[in-house]
Amino acid sequence: MLKPFAYSTDLSSLLAARFAFASWPGAILALIVLSAVSVLFLIVALSRHKKAGSGRVQLIGLNGNAHGVLNPKGYVIVNGDMWPAISVDARKVLDGQRVHVIGATSIRLEVRVVTASPFGKKV
Repeated sequence: MLKPFAYSTDLSSLLAARFAFASWPGAILALIVLSAVSVLFLIVALSRHKKAGSGRVQLIGLNGNAHGVLNPKGYVIVNGDMWPAISVDARKVLDGQRVHVIGATSIRLEVRVVTASPFGKKV
Protein backbone atom coordinates (compact mmCIF):
# COMPACT_ATOMS: atom_id res chain seq x y z
CA MET A 1 0.00 0.00 0.00
CA LEU A 2 1.24 3.50 -0.86
CA LYS A 3 1.33 6.16 1.76
CA PRO A 4 -0.32 9.42 0.70
CA PHE A 5 2.70 11.45 1.84
CA ALA A 6 5.93 9.87 0.74
CA TYR A 7 8.03 12.72 2.09
CA SER A 8 8.35 13.86 5.67
CA THR A 9 6.29 16.99 6.26
CA ASP A 10 7.30 18.03 9.75
CA LEU A 11 8.49 21.62 10.10
CA SER A 12 12.04 20.92 11.20
CA SER A 13 12.83 18.79 8.19
CA LEU A 14 11.27 21.36 5.85
CA LEU A 15 13.33 24.18 7.35
CA ALA A 16 16.50 22.08 7.35
CA ALA A 17 16.06 21.26 3.68
CA ARG A 18 15.10 24.82 2.76
CA PHE A 19 17.93 26.55 4.62
CA ALA A 20 20.62 23.91 4.42
CA PHE A 21 22.98 26.35 2.70
CA ALA A 22 22.95 28.83 5.62
CA SER A 23 25.64 28.42 8.23
CA TRP A 24 25.77 29.85 11.74
CA PRO A 25 28.58 32.31 10.93
CA GLY A 26 26.61 33.52 7.91
CA ALA A 27 23.45 33.94 9.96
CA ILE A 28 25.34 35.84 12.67
CA LEU A 29 26.95 38.11 10.08
CA ALA A 30 23.57 38.83 8.50
CA LEU A 31 22.13 39.66 11.93
CA ILE A 32 25.01 42.05 12.68
CA VAL A 33 24.65 43.81 9.32
CA LEU A 34 20.87 44.12 9.77
CA SER A 35 21.34 45.54 13.27
CA ALA A 36 23.92 48.08 12.07
CA VAL A 37 21.67 49.25 9.24
CA SER A 38 18.74 49.56 11.66
CA VAL A 39 20.78 51.67 14.09
CA LEU A 40 22.02 53.92 11.27
CA PHE A 41 18.45 54.38 10.02
CA LEU A 42 17.33 55.34 13.53
CA ILE A 43 20.16 57.89 13.87
CA VAL A 44 19.32 59.47 10.51
CA ALA A 45 15.61 59.58 11.33
CA LEU A 46 16.23 61.28 14.69
CA SER A 47 18.70 63.79 13.25
CA ARG A 48 16.11 65.03 10.75
CA HIS A 49 14.11 66.70 13.55
CA LYS A 50 13.99 70.44 12.90
CA LYS A 51 12.25 73.35 14.51
CA ALA A 52 9.05 74.45 12.82
CA GLY A 53 9.58 77.34 10.44
CA SER A 54 6.71 79.30 11.97
CA GLY A 55 7.84 78.68 15.55
CA ARG A 56 9.44 82.08 16.00
CA VAL A 57 6.13 83.82 15.24
CA GLN A 58 4.52 81.85 18.06
CA LEU A 59 7.35 82.89 20.40
CA ILE A 60 6.63 86.61 20.15
CA GLY A 61 5.26 87.79 23.49
CA LEU A 62 6.78 84.95 25.51
CA ASN A 63 9.47 85.17 28.16
CA GLY A 64 12.71 83.22 28.27
CA ASN A 65 16.15 83.18 29.85
CA ALA A 66 19.51 84.27 28.47
CA HIS A 67 21.83 81.36 27.78
CA GLY A 68 25.20 82.99 28.21
CA VAL A 69 25.79 86.72 27.83
CA LEU A 70 24.03 88.73 25.11
CA ASN A 71 26.33 91.62 24.20
CA PRO A 72 24.04 92.46 22.31
CA LYS A 73 23.97 89.14 20.39
CA GLY A 74 23.80 85.72 22.00
CA TYR A 75 21.39 82.89 22.73
CA VAL A 76 18.16 82.62 24.72
CA ILE A 77 16.05 79.66 25.79
CA VAL A 78 12.33 80.03 25.12
CA ASN A 79 9.91 77.11 25.60
CA GLY A 80 12.85 74.77 26.12
CA ASP A 81 14.50 75.56 22.75
CA MET A 82 17.69 77.57 22.29
CA TRP A 83 17.42 80.44 19.80
CA PRO A 84 19.91 83.04 18.57
CA ALA A 85 18.87 86.44 19.86
CA ILE A 86 19.74 90.11 19.87
CA SER A 87 18.99 92.67 22.56
CA VAL A 88 17.00 95.47 20.86
CA ASP A 89 18.07 98.17 23.28
CA ALA A 90 21.74 97.14 22.87
CA ARG A 91 22.01 96.44 26.60
CA LYS A 92 24.24 93.71 27.92
CA VAL A 93 22.08 90.81 29.11
CA LEU A 94 23.68 88.55 31.71
CA ASP A 95 23.50 84.74 31.77
CA GLY A 96 20.19 83.52 33.20
CA GLN A 97 18.57 86.95 33.08
CA ARG A 98 14.87 86.99 32.12
CA VAL A 99 14.06 88.33 28.64
CA HIS A 100 10.86 89.06 26.70
CA VAL A 101 10.59 88.20 22.97
CA ILE A 102 9.30 91.25 21.07
CA GLY A 103 10.07 90.28 17.48
CA ALA A 104 12.07 88.18 15.05
CA THR A 105 14.27 88.84 12.03
CA SER A 106 15.26 85.86 9.91
CA ILE A 107 15.98 83.21 12.55
CA ARG A 108 17.16 85.61 15.27
CA LEU A 109 14.77 86.64 18.05
CA GLU A 110 14.62 90.24 19.19
CA VAL A 111 14.48 90.41 22.98
CA ARG A 112 14.29 92.97 25.75
CA VAL A 113 15.31 92.52 29.39
CA VAL A 114 12.36 91.93 31.71
CA THR A 115 12.44 94.43 34.55
CA ALA A 116 9.96 94.85 37.36
CA SER A 117 8.09 98.14 37.49
CA PRO A 118 7.21 99.83 40.78
CA PHE A 119 3.61 98.64 40.38
CA GLY A 120 4.56 94.97 40.26
CA LYS A 121 4.06 94.52 36.51
CA LYS A 122 6.88 93.27 34.33
CA VAL A 123 7.94 95.65 31.61
